[in-house]
Amino acid sequence: GRLSFPIIHRAGSSHYERISYNEIYTIAETAFRQPPDRVASYSSGRSSNEAVYLLQLMIRAMGSNNLADCSDLCHASSSVGLKTVFGTGTSLVDLEGLQQADCVVLVGSNAPANHPRLMNDLFTLRDRGGTVIVINPVREVGLMKFGSPAFPLSSLVQGSEISSLFLQPIPGSDLALFMGIQKVLLERDWVQWDYLRNHTDNWQAVVDQINGTAWQTVIDTCGISKEEIETAAEMIHRGDRVIFAWAMGVTQQANGVDTIFSIANTALMTGNAGKVGAGMMPIRGHSNVQGFGSMGVTVRLKAEIREALETLLGKSLKREPGYDARALIEAADAGRVDTLLCLGGNLYAANPDLTQAKRALGQVDTIIYLATKPNLGHFHGLAAQNTIIIPVYARFENPHKTTTEAGNNYVRLNDEGKTHLKQGDLISEVEFLTELAHRLHGSTPVNWRKLQDTRYVRQLIAQTIPGYEKIGEIDETQEEFTIEGRIFVEPKFPTPTGNAQMQV
Repeated sequence: GRLSFPIIHRAGSSHYERISYNEIYTIAETAFRQPPDRVASYSSGRSSNEAVYLLQLMIRAMGSNNLADCSDLCHASSSVGLKTVFGTGTSLVDLEGLQQADCVVLVGSNAPANHPRLMNDLFTLRDRGGTVIVINPVREVGLMKFGSPAFPLSSLVQGSEISSLFLQPIPGSDLALFMGIQKVLLERDWVQWDYLRNHTDNWQAVVDQINGTAWQTVIDTCGISKEEIETAAEMIHRGDRVIFAWAMGVTQQANGVDTIFSIANTALMTGNAGKVGAGMMPIRGHSNVQGFGSMGVTVRLKAEIREALETLLGKSLKREPGYDARALIEAADAGRVDTLLCLGGNLYAANPDLTQAKRALGQVDTIIYLATKPNLGHFHGLAAQNTIIIPVYARFENPHKTTTEAGNNYVRLNDEGKTHLKQGDLISEVEFLTELAHRLHGSTPVNWRKLQDTRYVRQLIAQTIPGYEKIGEIDETQEEFTIEGRIFVEPKFPTPTGNAQMQV
């Protein structure tokens, strides 16, 4: 299923044909010399930190902030919700903390299919006497019993119990269910009042809202009985270190941010944020989607990163937000996008309205897809003039070292690799992006061709991305690391007051 040479679909043609890299660069250079607001990119978490750092640097150097990403469509509500409450948009828990928890509340996730490595942690948690509460409308079989190759003697044949309690709310009603759990905590005086007073703001307004919400409203909304809600609250109360984890069943709904507020309120009312083995843990999708945000692929660029990039580039960057994934499709549909570069992903199929997505992409003059294999977007997301598919190495085939960031804020170093496509005419994403950037921007103030050696990309990342300072020496030290300032083992948070900001 892999692509092995670059191809182009030209306007009026019935099919793709082979194309040389020289012609690709000629077409790409012309396409990217359009007005900056008419140039955009879209990316997925499939790639490396180095490639996506180069992508955002190249696009921003053009004067554009149109850096749409798959995270705009999956965990954007996690980032907004966590940032509002805790002052940080990522997991408050690292892998070591997960291994010390005695209760995990898993919401809106089909982990056996989508995050199978997490299942080993849940298995060992149950094995040491811990509790797993699963909240999911569909009764996923793997969340009840799971057989892991990591534990062949004890679990692989018969499967091991995972869920201690399985709640099936009406889809989209998780907010009501968590408010019900909070009502039980209040009624039984299980709330950690000293924690709320000392480490949170706005807690009284949250308590008033809970008390002002009738039990019948909660039950009718979520479809879960009071008895089951009480059982869940009891399990959370008994836990000394509780982690609240969720995936896109929570985030991909209209009230996703409010739901994350309510999950956070539950964690704070029980004192389960800012201590070892407890806290909030969004479960990301693609393996490096969080790294993309850290590298600056976002329409909400942090001021400190923007200032560092301005110093690097020697000029001011555009302040106005660019297009996120949905805004990009809307803009293309309105004829406001001429050129689009897709670093992995499937922008066509990721959109909820495929008819609109096909029509919108069809109004873009030039689309360049960097991909390892064909997907639906390559056939239904055809540009008006030129659609180019460039075959790239998979992450572990790259001829250079790369890094990725796990959802628990851990940065990993990947060795060089080789592809099985011996006769393939492939290129690395880093090589393509640096060559295109060189043709567009020249060699000053950034020597783009020098950055084809990813060691130098990592040095730029260390200079410009807060928390990534250690990456500048990772080639020498070989020391993988957890990003500083993101894991909280005491209840002091990067908010204006240092307290968690509870939200009604």
